[in-house]
Amino acid sequence: MSVVERLSPSKINMFRQCPQHFAFRYIERLEEPDDPRLVRGTLVHEVCERLFDLPPHERTRPVAVALLHRLWERMVDAEPALAALFADADAAGEWIVSAEALVATWFRLEAPSTVAVQRRELFVETTTEAAVLSGIIDRLDRLDDGTWAITDYKTGPAPGARWELQAFFQLRFYALVVARSLGLNVTLLRLVHLARNGEVLELPFEADSVDNVDRQVVQLAAAMQRASESGRWHANVGRQCDWCGFRDRCPAWSDARSEP
Repeated sequence: MSVVERLSPSKINMFRQCPQHFAFRYIERLEEPDDPRLVRGTLVHEVCERLFDLPPHERTRPVAVALLHRLWERMVDAEPALAALFADADAAGEWIVSAEALVATWFRLEAPSTVAVQRRELFVETTTEAAVLSGIIDRLDRLDDGTWAITDYKTGPAPGARWELQAFFQLRFYALVVARSLGLNVTLLRLVHLARNGEVLELPFEADSVDNVDRQVVQLAAAMQRASESGRWHANVGRQCDWCGFRDRCPAWSDARSEP
């Protein structure tokens, strides 16, 4: 299968952030080691999804926290190796408290009992000139005027300008796929950042933006294909290297270690 035959926002953003990381993950097909921060994000996302299974009056913070603990127990039962992520019981306790804090921030930013959620964890897919585009949307909300909003939860710190651009590209990508596959008019993109003090970032989306996003995807797919054919994958060295699971394999860091 061609590296660009199927594209998702995470795949594209990984390439834009660091082509070498992309190559480790999608060309060499290496699995990234479990990271407590990523596992916490998965857990909190599931809480934000499952809470909407309940009627509005039951969507309270204590119920959400209890749900978080139940889901974590199920995750460890299904994958016992997750327990080994923590050095000891104190570290595990601090981690679960940090997850509870993200849930608390969600309730400060939004009122889940009043949110008009239509779909959660929605898989969408469409075929374009560039590739098959697909992904899973955290939340699709119906707005009062009959148009739609795409909401995405972020459990890392609210990004700076560069990271915000990447995050909103993900939602613009989803708006393209939703428009082409479901025929829905998305007019608002929302990033709900749950870390630290929390923040909700919103960006209007206009119908004529769909073609612009399509052109961007075509250009990025072409860049991926060129890198794949040449075998040259540039490593972008920066702060993101601190949490990269492939750092020990990366040529950029191997070269740095070999210098006198």
